[in-house]
Amino acid sequence: MVDPRQIEDVALLELDQNTKAILDKALGHVKGTETLARSLHLFLFGKGFYDIRYNFAVTGSAQQTFDAGYGNCLSLASLYVASARHLGLDARFQSVEVPPQWSDLDDFYMVAGHLNVIVWLGRGHDKLIVEFSNVYSAAKTSQMKSEIIADERVLAEFYSNLAIDKLQQQALAEARAYLLKAIDTYPKIDFVWSNLGVVNKRLGDFAAAEQAYKTALKVNRKHMSSLNNLYALYLHQQRDKEAEKLAKRVERYSRKNPYNLARLARLDIDNGNLDHAIGLYKKAIKIKADEVDFYLQLASLYYSLGDYARSSEQLHRATELATNAEELARYQGKLDFVQQASL
Repeated sequence: MVDPRQIEDVALLELDQNTKAILDKALGHVKGTETLARSLHLFLFGKGFYDIRYNFAVTGSAQQTFDAGYGNCLSLASLYVASARHLGLDARFQSVEVPPQWSDLDDFYMVAGHLNVIVWLGRGHDKLIVEFSNVYSAAKTSQMKSEIIADERVLAEFYSNLAIDKLQQQALAEARAYLLKAIDTYPKIDFVWSNLGVVNKRLGDFAAAEQAYKTALKVNRKHMSSLNNLYALYLHQQRDKEAEKLAKRVERYSRKNPYNLARLARLDIDNGNLDHAIGLYKKAIKIKADEVDFYLQLASLYYSLGDYARSSEQLHRATELATNAEELARYQGKLDFVQQASL
């Protein structure tokens, strides 16, 4: 098991002398807080300048992001904050509650969050919101619920992002170490505790997984992922009475998350509740109609119930969502098989 103390401390907002000199030469003469803040954004991210790009999959420190030329919103925000503070600006991280965008990753899912930066302009409560991707504009996020967050929390999220990378690579011991590093850095982040539970469960440490999920729910009693994960753990351990106590809450909190609904449907299938599973997949499709796996699962359920017409209907919808010839051929083959069975 990898000891979290072996994870190297990252100086998230540290810039080397060469980078500082570049910033000083390019922007040291700019007068006015707002002008400097806008000029810095153009210098770092504008075309024709450094043109540092947004990349959802890459997490880096301020210096790593400057050197690489790309990074996710945490990375770009870190680079901007570090550069702005070096130039004398009062720049802070801000967490924004954006509409959820789910990414399904095998047997767990990710809900993308969002970070941006505010710069205080020194005129009462005037501030400038700084954005980094073409997904959200400052005008759009200014209308969303947001809060200024501490540098330590951002550093903890940095370690958590690296843990997710390790989790996707099946490097479970390293993922656990990075999550514990995140918790040591800032212990009050619900999703970090929930992810620690996922890793502990995969490692076979069910007691530790349960404790991690419960801790996440102490941080945020409405954290849907933790609630769902605890429910699934109870079912896996055949602790039916404890699972039953959570069932209604789980489904209520899962209504807006298609992948959570799909996970609940799979649990229903494992327990023989096929009709309820069908209903959950239908709800998932209403939220995310372009997820082909939902149609394939529905087709399989209808086929197992002998309802070949509805099974064919779902497979036909899957063929409409095929993104390449190989997928189209595979879905069409399933459809042909079901239609032959109905003759």
